[in-house]
Amino acid sequence: MSNENSNSDNIKHLTYEIQMFYKMAKGIDLIERSKIPISNKDNVTKNVILENDTVKNALLESFTVHVRNIVNFLSCKKTKNDDITYKTFLGDEERFFINNAPYIEILIEKINKEIVHLTEYRGNHEKTQWFISPIVCELAPDIEKFMNEIENRKVDFDENYKKEIEDEIDELEKSFCENESNENHSPVSTTTSTLETHSAPYINQTKSDDNDKTK
Repeated sequence: MSNENSNSDNIKHLTYEIQMFYKMAKGIDLIERSKIPISNKDNVTKNVILENDTVKNALLESFTVHVRNIVNFLSCKKTKNDDITYKTFLGDEERFFINNAPYIEILIEKINKEIVHLTEYRGNHEKTQWFISPIVCELAPDIEKFMNEIENRKVDFDENYKKEIEDEIDELEKSFCENESNENHSPVSTTTSTLETHSAPYINQTKSDDNDKTK
């Protein structure tokens, strides 16, 4: 594969991560705001009923995985040699795109412990609430900072993909970070464990109901 084709694929994959970050955040917010029940239809096996908790969990899991990928990209945390990071596009010089590193570190540990890995931290059956808006409003400017660096350094970056990313970030900031406080967006609850030492503002913990779904 030529370097040109490889770079094109890298851009495409990065764009996908950002698009899914945007779409999952919007999907979660839509369900939380609408409270419309999702019931089984004729084309769904009668034994399988898609309830809001199930869909919210699926959206949240997808959202947090894409958050983790974007954070690893922006902070250049590689676990494999072929992982794509900002250095893939900007060279080996160190950059600092993550503005609130302590907040993000707590978030990533929370994602690792409660979503990505099957851990004993889930075992206390407490319901963790995830506040989507603060996560979006922390990461969107960091992604924007990276895109500004791409523009300033005149990096060879497909214009169509660049516009898609910029449009997604604009929509995220309008939807989650402008005219409304983070508290106006409902938290998403999942039945997972807590991280006892974590008290970041996007975490709110309450005991679960008997009807809550376990992950």
